[in-house]
Amino acid sequence: MFEIERIQQHLGCGCCIIWKKHCHHMLYYMLPYVLQVWRLLCGRLICLDVKDSFCSSLLIYNFRIFERRFGTRKFASFLLGTWFLSALVDFFLVQVFQYLFKYEVEELPAGLLAPVFSLFVPFYQSIPRMPVTQVLGHIHITNKTLVYIVGLQLLSSSPFMWLLALSGLISGGLYHSNVLWLQKILFVPAWASGVVKYILEPLFSSESSRQALLSSFLC
Repeated sequence: MFEIERIQQHLGCGCCIIWKKHCHHMLYYMLPYVLQVWRLLCGRLICLDVKDSFCSSLLIYNFRIFERRFGTRKFASFLLGTWFLSALVDFFLVQVFQYLFKYEVEELPAGLLAPVFSLFVPFYQSIPRMPVTQVLGHIHITNKTLVYIVGLQLLSSSPFMWLLALSGLISGGLYHSNVLWLQKILFVPAWASGVVKYILEPLFSSESSRQALLSSFLC
């Protein structure tokens, strides 16, 4: 049993090394290849930078309050809707930037970044600010301060991260306000939610499955 687990860990580490050496460039969010669907999906779903991955994961963990408030399906619909909207807004903002500053933007930070920034819209509007403590007697620390600090850290991690942040905020504002009935157009169907739950719930229900998944990520 232990030998099998050791072999699985070595195979996972070997796959990670091969992936980083030979396939890493295939996941860049390259705007000239945005019409290639697989590049668009990989570039806007898989985070290549460790710091970006850590900060976005920490933000999603703090934004889990919306899953409890809205429900899992509605929360997933928000992420799906803002993902599609931000793809269009990304392209629009890049074109505006190129027109104003005569600078061609060919690559943007990869990952599920714009939808993460879009969650700041309901976070700002619906989560009340509660004072926690004060620093130097004048600077108020609230229950939302840490989330904003992590967001600023993510914002400063790349030169064009501000473009994705702006795209996410615009997309989050449009979807949260239900402009043009976007919440009825872009949503996760009930049958899709049931299928995903049926497939993924057994994978994460056992302790051995969680440990194997964690070891494959930490290799």
